[in-house]
Amino acid sequence: MSKQERVKSAQPNMEVWEFENHWSRDMSDCCTDCGTCCFALFCPMCFLGQLFMRTNECCCMWCIPGGLMSLRSKLRTGFRIRGSLCHDFMATSCCPICAALQIKHELDKQEL
Repeated sequence: MSKQERVKSAQPNMEVWEFENHWSRDMSDCCTDCGTCCFALFCPMCFLGQLFMRTNECCCMWCIPGGLMSLRSKLRTGFRIRGSLCHDFMATSCCPICAALQIKHELDKQEL
């Protein structure tokens, strides 16, 4: 086997990176449930702690820089949702509460 053939065979199959699903709700649909929205806005530490515990992560991970982005990336990859690390970064940096509510809605949809 030539070097070129070995390199080509070591590349991941494109099917591995094809994501067929979309988020169950857009970032703009974050406040459809008024009670959950108020909880996230007025007690974000508790809300984020619960999100992390629902995904078997340490409840204090929300306070680590990049923690929410990591959680969003984990779910997006696990549920095969379209997107990228750049989208995860932008969503969690620009509006972390909306991103957290989107994560919560996705967990509810997946019944986790």
